[in-house]
Amino acid sequence: RPPEPEKNLSDDCSKPRRKKAAGADGRWSKRFAWPDELHRDFVSAVFDVGLKHSSPSAVLEQMPTHEQITTERIKSHLQ
Repeated sequence: RPPEPEKNLSDDCSKPRRKKAAGADGRWSKRFAWPDELHRDFVSAVFDVGLKHSSPSAVLEQMPTHEQITTERIKSHLQ
């Protein structure tokens, strides 16, 4: 049986990594896809608050309540 090739550590650096979920089970978190209607609500909230003053908490206050929307998701979407 031929020896296995040595693993190159630089190969691992090129792979995209995802943050671990908040749970202690160590599962990877899934990417959140913004539905069209929710994205429209987000854009409307940003315009209502004003782009220069659009902090995640201010945008969250202007958006309708939705169980999956968090300040972390709004921070990411503002970028």
